[in-house]
Amino acid sequence: MIDFKEKFFEIAKFFTNRLFLLSLAFFVIFAGLVVALFDVQIVRGLPVRHHEETSERIVQINAPRGEIFDANGRPLAINFPVFTVMLDPSVYQFDPGYAFRFFIELMNYHGEEISINSEFLITQTTPRSFTTASEAVRRRWMLDLGIDEEIVDAGLDAEGAYAILRELFEIPESMNDDDAHTLLVMHTAHYLQRFFLRHIPLAADIGYTTVAALEEHNQRMPGVYVAFDYLRYYPMGKYMTNIVGYITRISEADLEANQDYDYGPTDLFGASGAERAFEHQLRGRRGQMVIEIDSSRQRRGIIEETLPVPGDDIHLTICSILQRNIYYILEDNLAEILTTRITQNPTTFPREIGDSFVRHGRIDVEAIMEAGEEYPASLIIGDFVRNNFDDDEAQGQDQADMRQKAIFIGENILSGRISMATVINVMAEQGFVTMDNSNRHLGPAAFLVNRIQAREITPQMVHIPLHPNTASAVVTCVETGAILAAVHYPTFDANNFLRHTFDAEYFRQVNSDPSQPQNNRAFTEAQPPGSTFKMVTALAALDQGIIGPTTRIWDGVVFRDNGLPYLRSWSSSSFGNINVADAIAMSSNYFFARVAFDMGNFRDGRLIEGIETFNYYMKAFGFGAPTGVEVSERSAVTSGVNNVPRIASPAYKLARGEGAWTGGDTSNASIGQGFVNHTPVSMAKYFSVLATGGVRYQMHLLGHSQNAEGEITRFVPVVEYVMDIDPAHMEVVHRGMREVITSTRGTGHNIFAGFPMDVAVKSGTAETAWGVSHTTYGGFAPFDNPQIAVYTIIPFGDTTYLPAASGRILRAVFEEYFGLNMQNHEQPRQNGVIIR
Repeated sequence: MIDFKEKFFEIAKFFTNRLFLLSLAFFVIFAGLVVALFDVQIVRGLPVRHHEETSERIVQINAPRGEIFDANGRPLAINFPVFTVMLDPSVYQFDPGYAFRFFIELMNYHGEEISINSEFLITQTTPRSFTTASEAVRRRWMLDLGIDEEIVDAGLDAEGAYAILRELFEIPESMNDDDAHTLLVMHTAHYLQRFFLRHIPLAADIGYTTVAALEEHNQRMPGVYVAFDYLRYYPMGKYMTNIVGYITRISEADLEANQDYDYGPTDLFGASGAERAFEHQLRGRRGQMVIEIDSSRQRRGIIEETLPVPGDDIHLTICSILQRNIYYILEDNLAEILTTRITQNPTTFPREIGDSFVRHGRIDVEAIMEAGEEYPASLIIGDFVRNNFDDDEAQGQDQADMRQKAIFIGENILSGRISMATVINVMAEQGFVTMDNSNRHLGPAAFLVNRIQAREITPQMVHIPLHPNTASAVVTCVETGAILAAVHYPTFDANNFLRHTFDAEYFRQVNSDPSQPQNNRAFTEAQPPGSTFKMVTALAALDQGIIGPTTRIWDGVVFRDNGLPYLRSWSSSSFGNINVADAIAMSSNYFFARVAFDMGNFRDGRLIEGIETFNYYMKAFGFGAPTGVEVSERSAVTSGVNNVPRIASPAYKLARGEGAWTGGDTSNASIGQGFVNHTPVSMAKYFSVLATGGVRYQMHLLGHSQNAEGEITRFVPVVEYVMDIDPAHMEVVHRGMREVITSTRGTGHNIFAGFPMDVAVKSGTAETAWGVSHTTYGGFAPFDNPQIAVYTIIPFGDTTYLPAASGRILRAVFEEYFGLNMQNHEQPRQNGVIIR
């Protein structure tokens, strides 16, 4: 039986034990702490955190750029997908010095190139200089990077600023120069974006192994991440550069001019061509992320995100295959002029070519001077220079000294003291040309012809005064004003000018090339068109009643009525009694000078009235006004205060500071010389107006655009002007252009002999002050139902080595467009296009 009393005392003793009481006290205290902590952390914590200081930042997201296509849908400017390394400047909780150095080491290990798109205004190479001429921009940049204002205003130069920035951002002295520069650019880019928070591209088109390494080590590089991006590429390369253009980092001027379009100093912008003309359509609309930043500038999360809107796709009127093949036509004809000249002057002209190669850097003089016995031909020339060049004032191996040596070598090639055989062997030693068993035995002239035919030596490379190595051709649709091709030779490949593929040596070569491949000749190079302009004079004279369609004028060979200098015909014998169609076909200078004189001459005081009447018809054809083409073209007016139209007129002559108008000026203008200077695109527009019988369309490159939703906006052809010309007068002018080919006395009879299509053309030869003429040709086809108009020019093309070279080009362009040379389509040339 249980003794309850005894049990009670045992329980009481347990609960009154001091150890129990102590444990109970600890439990109560602990429970109280838990309750208190819960109240502070949970109950009261939410409103406390709610009032913690935070802020919002906007991170902008670039839109994919619209692509560019030709009239047949062939890609001209495309985006190809790549992995890109980006830096998110909104992530602050890390040591940028350590993270950036680790990133550089990782990229170096994987052989990747770091190409930071940042606003760094000091060159990497020494002696250092600022990359902007604007003192205000330089000052603001240095102050933004934390350089003391007093130091900046004391006249801090680029070298000094670079040294201060290295110290400010603690760039280790032990780093090599390239890595130290990269690290400095990363630091400054990160620092400048601390308030704007735009993500900074660090590298483009990285490999899969690099992506994996970056992901593996991302904890060491907070803020550095891999994104999926697009890079620009131009599939048709050099053949379309003058039309498509390219993109580059926005210039200060463009940034200032586009303030309303939210551009930043590191954004890309169309530098030329369609990329520039349609920049705002191609660019698209940025997206953005609104992110929350706490008091320690740590990103807490994304509040809101708006996706970017891709730019519009642009479809041009250009046929890229026609453009490419016309480029070859131009090069082929220039090459034929070159080889004919070598063949006819096998001793003197090869020497001129050798001199040209040395003077313009095709042959490396420094390599010649440093050559050893393994390069015997180079050693021969090097020894000749060392033994004969007066180097008392030489500067070692610097650029000025090499320039003087190049001139010395060139002079001795011209004189024959250095043989062309030795020069050609030097070219082979330097890899400029290929010398093998098939051509090793050839003499210098034959060897050069051999390498020109193989296109190892191109017309672009030969820079000899008054020798043709450039040409242009423009093809238009006469019914709409669309540009179907606008080609100039030579040109360059814009793929080597892009930020992610920039080739510094190629850039240097292009910018120092005397042939000026960056000059968009089809749209900007104004030259006298010569006799191709005579149809303006003919229609003016017919419309003014100076002559009728059947009026005959005796061709007197030399026109003296306007005084000295007398205007002479290209032919030494008279064409006899001729009408206006005959005068066009045979290109009689006397006939057109006479009718222009009769429009208003100085003897009866009507000189100015006559040229002003003539100007009315020039303007009716579109001369002295923009053609309407979207890409940059030569200004149609002078830069003077009065913006005088660039046509042969008294006002234009005065604007050029060349005195009062004379009768001789009118005579020259009547045959397309003197103050008549127009671009190929302006001349193509003029031939289009002739083809339509007087309807003048605005020229254009835009076919249609298509936005991200697939909506298409088509360009509607614009009629600028309709000439009030008697159809009978236009018909007689057309007949004269037709007789250029069909008449046995026509200037184009031999060039177009056997041509299987009826076409209307006009030849031109424009004299220059240097005694070597430009050769031009223009026309439209087919004759009865015109579709296209074409204008071609070879500056300094003359007719000595290849008669009517521009006429040959015109015929070849007609053949190409209408498919009359199908063998070229069956075996297309290799054009070097790389498909990615």
